[in-house]
Amino acid sequence: MQLRWHLWWILRTPLAQSRPPSGPQVTSQTFFGVAHDASRHPPHSHDEDQLYWFPDGPMTILVGARRWLVHSSAAFWFPAGVVHAVEPVGAGTTHSIYSSARLRPAGERWTRPGAIFCTPLMAELVRYTTSGSLTPSTRTACHALLSELVQHTQEERASLMVPTHPVARTLAERVLADPRDDTSLADAARGAGISERTLVRAFVTETGQGFTQWRAEARLVSSLSLLASGLPVGAVAERVGYRTTSGYIDAFRKTYGTTPAAHARASTR
Repeated sequence: MQLRWHLWWILRTPLAQSRPPSGPQVTSQTFFGVAHDASRHPPHSHDEDQLYWFPDGPMTILVGARRWLVHSSAAFWFPAGVVHAVEPVGAGTTHSIYSSARLRPAGERWTRPGAIFCTPLMAELVRYTTSGSLTPSTRTACHALLSELVQHTQEERASLMVPTHPVARTLAERVLADPRDDTSLADAARGAGISERTLVRAFVTETGQGFTQWRAEARLVSSLSLLASGLPVGAVAERVGYRTTSGYIDAFRKTYGTTPAAHARASTR
């Protein structure tokens, strides 16, 4: 509730309600939000840029041959015209904000799809924008504030590229289903009747990482939802395959720049 009042105050400041004297206008046709019950969306595209967020669980994103697993702490950016498929994992509500490409933030970053960290303030703003009709002045303020927030957010590490090669994908999905799984690349290749080199190449080509590095990151990404559920750090470490809690904390800090406990506190604010 405190954050909601903070957002209400920000949206009514002159800075948030200002806009450049020239350029595209923010209207109900060029900037709007919708909320829907979570459901699978087959490949499609939009005429507008889309910011998509599923706060109730992870989601799978497919763009061409690239596949992501995205945690609820991240929103996903789709530039206008990019064909994509979305599959939320579980029930809940999805939030989409659509914006004319002419209103897009400056920078090459926004010409390609990708996950961005959804800060508590951004999350509240997205909910507010998708909650119903907005007055013209509030719509302009929402756009100005959202543009400011997304330009300063980091590309989210709570998303994970998933390989599309059949054997590599099967192995990846096994790890995602049970992060404690320690099947080796050699065993997976042998069981599928392919060379280990082929499987190595599939992970590097399609995810940009070797399998060992990918599995380590998958374990950390999988731990985020467990932390958000309130599970103790030691229990989370065991659930995602770490032999010691200290090893998990060290790996988490190196990747996210904070401890699991601090991240859990921030995610519930």
